[in-house]
Formats: sequence, C-alpha cells, structure tokens
Amino acid sequence: MKKQVLVLVLVLLFWAVAGFAITINVPDNYSTIQGGLNAASEDDTVLVSNGIYFENIVWPMVNGIKLIGSSQDSCIIDGDEQGSVVTFNDSDNLIDSTTVIKNFTLQNGNAFGGGGVYCNDSHPNIINVTITNNIANNGGGIYGNNNSVIKFSNVNVINNSANYGGGIANCNIVENCLVKYNSANNSGGGINNCYLIKNCKITNNVAYPSDSYEGGGGVANCDRIENSIIANNNINQSHIYTGGGGVYNCQYIVNCTIYNNLVQGNSDVTTSGGGIWIDRIEVTIINSIIYGNKVGSNENQIFILHFLSYAELPFNFFNNNIQGGEEEITYVGGYGEIGCYRNCIDSDPLLINPTNGSGASYSTNNSDWHLQVSSPCVDSGADWYYYDEDGTIADIGALTTNNLAGTGELSPDTFAGGEITGTLNEDILFVGDITIPENDSLIISSGVTFQGFNAKINVNGKLKAYGTNGSRITFTGINGGFWDGIYGGYIDLKYCDLGNSQNYVINSNNIYLSYCDITSSIDGSGSITYCNLQNLLPINYSSLDFSGDFKNNYFSNYGLDGEIEFHYNTNIVNNIIENVAFMHIEDNTALIENHIYNVDLDIMSFDNALIQYNCFDDCNIFAENIDFRNNIVLNNNTGMDLWGSSSIVSNNVFYNLNDAFEYDGDEELNITNNIIWNCNSVNSNWGSGNITADYCCIEGSYAGTGNIDQNPQFVDPSNSDFNLLVTSPCLNAGDPTSPLDPDGTRADMGAFYYHHTQDFAATPRFGNTVLMVNFNDQSEGTVIGWEWDFDSDGTFDSFEQNPIYNYSQSGMYDVTFVIERSPTLKDTLIKENYIVVQDSNLQPPQNPTIAINSNNIVLNWDAVIEADYYLIYISDNPYNDFEYLDYTTAVTSYTHSDVISQENKQFYIIIGFDGTMERLAEFIEKNPTKSFKTEFLNK
Repeated sequence: MKKQVLVLVLVLLFWAVAGFAITINVPDNYSTIQGGLNAASEDDTVLVSNGIYFENIVWPMVNGIKLIGSSQDSCIIDGDEQGSVVTFNDSDNLIDSTTVIKNFTLQNGNAFGGGGVYCNDSHPNIINVTITNNIANNGGGIYGNNNSVIKFSNVNVINNSANYGGGIANCNIVENCLVKYNSANNSGGGINNCYLIKNCKITNNVAYPSDSYEGGGGVANCDRIENSIIANNNINQSHIYTGGGGVYNCQYIVNCTIYNNLVQGNSDVTTSGGGIWIDRIEVTIINSIIYGNKVGSNENQIFILHFLSYAELPFNFFNNNIQGGEEEITYVGGYGEIGCYRNCIDSDPLLINPTNGSGASYSTNNSDWHLQVSSPCVDSGADWYYYDEDGTIADIGALTTNNLAGTGELSPDTFAGGEITGTLNEDILFVGDITIPENDSLIISSGVTFQGFNAKINVNGKLKAYGTNGSRITFTGINGGFWDGIYGGYIDLKYCDLGNSQNYVINSNNIYLSYCDITSSIDGSGSITYCNLQNLLPINYSSLDFSGDFKNNYFSNYGLDGEIEFHYNTNIVNNIIENVAFMHIEDNTALIENHIYNVDLDIMSFDNALIQYNCFDDCNIFAENIDFRNNIVLNNNTGMDLWGSSSIVSNNVFYNLNDAFEYDGDEELNITNNIIWNCNSVNSNWGSGNITADYCCIEGSYAGTGNIDQNPQFVDPSNSDFNLLVTSPCLNAGDPTSPLDPDGTRADMGAFYYHHTQDFAATPRFGNTVLMVNFNDQSEGTVIGWEWDFDSDGTFDSFEQNPIYNYSQSGMYDVTFVIERSPTLKDTLIKENYIVVQDSNLQPPQNPTIAINSNNIVLNWDAVIEADYYLIYISDNPYNDFEYLDYTTAVTSYTHSDVISQENKQFYIIIGFDGTMERLAEFIEKNPTKSFKTEFLNK
C-alpha cells in the first residue's frame, strides 16, 4: 500500500513540475553548456551568451530543449578536435523537431562520424548555425545514423573534410543549406549518401577519389535532388571511371542548376562526367540546367556507365537545358538505353551572374543563378510535373522568374466574363463564363470568395486555389443561388468550400482536391484526399463519378438517391462512406481500410480487384469474381450476394447475418480462413454450384477440411472489435498452405491476425570452455511455458524462463527456444550458430579494415596465433544480435559479395576459432540447406 501511495505522489509531482518551462542562462547559472543542458527538462530553454566554449556536447535524453546562442557569429562551440562538437545518441527515439539548436558556430570537431554534429535516431531542428572546420571519416560537418531526420533552416556547412561526405553524410533529408568549401578524400565533396536534397546551394566543394567508381565533387550517392544549385565543384583525380564534378550517382534530379563543375586529372571524356556521372542505376532528370561543366578543358555534361549482365535500365530526360544536347550524354554499355529524351533544349540559360571557375579558389559569394527574363528556360519546363509558384509553367533550373511581376493583380469587381489570369487577392463576382487560357494560370489567395451567377469557370490552363484551415476559399453562387462549376484543365484546390452548383461543381480529368468541403457532384479523375463530401445533388444519377486516388475522405448522401461510381484503376483507401443508395466499383480497383455503412455495394470486378481490411456494416454486397480478404461484414440480412466461381474469399469475418452468402454460381466456390459466427446459415444456393469451406471457424459446424465450431473469442464484437484474443482457437488454425502471417507463424482465421512476438538474448555468446551463458527471454504477450535446447542435440535442456547453461565442449551451437502461449499454441525460434565455444582463450583479431570494391565489402585483419579459422558474424545495427555469416580457413580476409546499397550499412564481428576442420565441417554439414540472409539497416 505504501508503494502505491508513493507512486501516485511521484506522478502528481511530475505533472506539477512538467507544466512550467524555465530558462537557464550560460554562463550565469551554469559555467558550461553541457551543465545547462543536463539541468534542463522538456520545453526548457538554455540561453548562451557571447564567447567561445570548448566543449563536446552530448545531448541529454530529453526532448524539446531549446539551445539558443547569442548570435551565429559570436557564440561558438569549439570541439578542440576531441570528438563531435554535438552528439545526439537517442536510442529511445525521443528527440524530435521541438528540440532546437539556434544561433551558433560549431567548429573544430574530430570524430569517426559527424565532426560537427552526430545524430543517431534523432530529429533535431537546427536553425541559423554555421558548421565549419570539422573533420570526420564520414560527414565532416554532419552525420546522420539510423533514419535521423534533421530539420535545417539557414544552416551553413563550410570548410569541413572527411573521407566520405566532406560536408554532410547519411542524412535522410538535407534542406535549406549552404554547403561550401568542403572536401572528401573519396566520394561526395559536399554531400554523400543522403536520400533527399532540397533547396540547397552546393558550391566550391572538392573530392579526391582514391579509386575508380567514386566521385561527386558536389553530391554523391543520393536518391533525389530538387530545386538546388550545384555549381563550381571539383573532382581532382586520375582514375578511369571516376567523375561527376557536380553529381555522382543520383537517381532523380528535378529543377536543379548543375553549372560549371569540373573533373580534372582525367581528360578522358569517355569515362568521366563533368556535370553528372551515373553508374548502373535508372535515372530521371526533369526541368534542370546542365551547362558549362567540363572534363579537363573539354565540355562534358553527363556520363552514364551501364554494362555487364545488369538488367536493362531506362534513362529519361524531360524538359532540360543540356549543353550540346543529346550528343553531350556519353553512354558506355549495352544493356541500357535513353528511354526518353523529350522537349530538351541546348541554349545559353542566361543566368543573371554565374561565376566561372571551379573549386575553393573561386568565390561564389556574389553569384546569382536566377534566370534573366529573356532566358530560353523560362516557361520551358514540364507542365505535367511541376508549376512555378507564380502559377505559370515550370521554368527550367533551380531558381525561377516571376512571370506575373509588373502585370498587376485582379481587383475585386463584377466580372462580365472572358479570359482571366494572374493572382486574385480579393472577392470577385462573375456573371459570365470565364476562361483560364491554355499555358496560363489563375491563382486564388486564401480567404477569397469566388461567386458566380449562372456562369462557369473553363480551365484550359491551371487553376490553383490554396486556402488555409483558418482562411478557406469559397466557390458558390450569388446569394445562395446556383453557379455552373469548374470544367476541364488542371484543378488544384486545398482548403476550399465548393457548393451550390446546378451542374457538376468540378468536371475534369485533372482534379486534385484536399481538405475541401463539397456539396455538389464531381465527375472526373485525379486525387481527392481529406475531403468532406455530404449531400451531393445527383447529376445523371451519380453524386460522384471518379477514378484515381480517393483517400481519407468522409462521404455521406443521407436523404439523396445519388450513386457513387468508381471506375478503373481507382484506389479507395481509409474512407468513411455511409448512407449511399448504391456504390459501383469496377475492375483494377483497390477498396482498402474503409468503413462502409448503410450502402448497397455493387462490385463488378472481373480482373485485378482487391477488397481488403474494410468494415461493411448494414450493407448489401453484390459481387462477381473478386479478391475479398481481411474484411468485416456484419449486421445485414445477407453478407454477400456472389455469382461466378473465380472469387477469392479468405480471412474475413461474417457476423450477425441471416445468410453469410447467397451464391448464384453454377460451379463450386471454395472459401478459406474465414470466421462465420452468429449467422443463421452459411449460404443459400440459387445456382447449381455450392460454396465449400476449408479451415474456417463456422458456428453450427460445416463440412470441410480443418473447419472448427468453437467460439472465436473476439476482443469486443459489440463494439466492432474483431481482433482475436490470445486464447482464441482460430490462432494458427488457418490453411497451412496459406502465406504465413507477418509474425512468421501459420495463418490465423479471421480478418486480423494475432501478432506473436518471440525473442531471446544470451550473454556471453563467445568464449572458451567452460563457458557459462545466461539466457534471457525477451518475448512479449502471454507465455505460460518455456523449452530450451542449447546444444543442437534435439533434446530440451531447460524449462525455465531465464536459464543458465554451461558449455563444456568447444564448437558452434544452434539454440532452439519454444514458448507455450496456450495449451494448444506454441511458437518456435531457432538462432543458428549462436554460441561459439573454444578450447583456448584467443585474442580477438586486431586492426580490422573495411574497403568497398564495386558492389562488394572486403574485410581484412591481422592473423591471430593458434587460430585455425575465422568466423564472420553480421548485423545491420551494432546494438542488435549478430548473425553467423561465413568462415575462412586460415585466411585473414573475406569478401562479402553483392551487398553494397546506397542507403544501407553493415557491421561485422570477426572471431578467431581454434577448433578442428573435422568439427567445423561436421557442423556445417548439419545445415546443408542453410541460406545466408543479409539484412540491411536504412539510414
């Protein structure tokens, strides 16, 4: 009782204290920044005065701390080459973007990863920070690990160095950064191995590749680059097949300016790319300037390497300005092709003030890569992919020109009709049809009311109306009357209210609506997300006639008879759809994770339809030849009216129905893994065929293989929770030939599988005889019994939860772990080659090195005296268990083949083993079919 009272008091004290954020001053309250951070709680602010602070900050495991300096130039944290200047090591994944570092310079760090900032599983917000003069093996300025997503704003990464990624490495997203004067000894003078780079200036960086198949003076090994300047960067090398003065091996390049980059030391333009170098990956480049790049003194823009037995890959170029045109794309290899080279130009882009020359010796401080008004790149981009902020067709390059400048803005007035373009900032009434011309746009600002009187908007170009949640845009008829809607063209609306149209409120094949309230009918295709659609007046019997993406919407037509028509290739996902007279679904449609109530549903799907994870409450379902899985059907007279024998009906729940099925087919239809409960009968036959069932839970019994008649034990069916309890007889009772459940166990019956989590750990795993090992059960959920086989002999050695076992003979051992969930349910986990026991206590191998050779990882180490073999273990995370990979026979190197991935990492353990060849061979032969699975860890 005392303990309960104490816990309650502590909880109350926690909330009493947690409600007040405080400000801590450095050096007034604490002499060091680290001291101030250690004293801070969530949402506290640590204010730091002017000065140089010689510290290596380790961020506490507290979210939401704001560390704010006096200014970016005068508040400096100096790492004194003793490690990373700032380290985030968040094993609990607590640190999000409410954690802030602002107004600092971080300098003179020296670490393996991230001399300036090291992030592990962390997502801080870095604002107005300069990161300079830092050194690391990876990411001289910044290094991100384990999916760290850092939010950047006005961050300068300048004059840092590393082997890979002189400025930044391994960050998922790099946005709004200046990356300048950095260097790398291998790949990525500015940035290496990041997923997305956006709105960045990457200039005057240099890479010195130490081998072939490396490069990227500006950027290397990144998936996507958008709206970025990559200019005046340099590769200084002399290797064949090395290059990319600007960019090395990036898959998507969109709206970028890649200008005046240089590869020197290799004048062979057939093996280098002055601007871009691509190595055996599919690449798409859109709306980008690739100009003025050189290999030596030769103009050379793009080099693509693709050969050997790789599958054919397309290379697509749309609406770019490439100096020299297609002739400047050097291509080596016989397995790929220029898939599309469309609408590209070859003209001087007429940038306002680009700087000539590459590398750190050239200043770009006064450079301006905007387009001149007369530039051929203005309005020459791909209009199907991207529009500029001024509403016009995309310009080519990273920085656009405002076409509406000087044209003025539309004034509030009564508009008699005709053409309309520009930006509308105030309310307008239009009494005649208006037209947005082809290749032009109308932009409507938030808060505007757009009223019509028996008139419509004809969109031949683009209509863009972006309101906000607090300042919506309204389209309506005057004084509550009718208008005629929006037709044709590209219609992009957010936070808009649309209604009172006597015809379709929108009729177009390019509809993009989000967060809109709609009370009139829609016809067309595109995307509708997060919209509220209620009481849509039917037009030609339909309230909604649509194909495309229909996701996260609420639709109700109570009191109106309008139908919903979803046509081919439509994704209907996570919606609430209720009170609809009839919903019609055609082929190639996905109906997933919806709640559908009081709807007659007609699924006319003869090909490629997937109906999954829906709840159909009080619905009549008419269907033919569908894929119907993991759904709930309840509270109706008949669950489904089926005809045709090609349907798949598997892993569903049919509950509280008169008949689960009415079947009109003339051939047998087999159903599996379903639960049919609280229903008067399984089916009524109207055709000559019959429904057969196998591995189903059916109340009242039903003939078939594996069927059971036992309470399925739902969690709470009265509140529509049809998950299964751990004691349910439906667990692991599905068809044994069905795919395994995601937890690796045999398929369950019903719509939702029960997830079994089973694991264990051991300490130590490696040692010499006699080795005492502590085993620890790490399983989750209900467990009532444990069985352990420690020595691979097929006999259980312990029945304790956390046993201790002594290994008295050398060798490598599998460990088998069985847990009992219920009297009828057991789960088994085997970890192969998990324990290693030796006759002598050998020292671990010294001086291990890792090198990358093409697509392989090469390990080398010093020999260990008396070691006959070396065992190699692998993991995707140094904090996880390592799995056995392979062994070598008295050889101190190992090549792990075909494992290089641009987004992944590997960790290895090497153990010297003093056993005999006979013993090792005997053990390997016990597992002749063993396949070695390689797991990767996304950065």
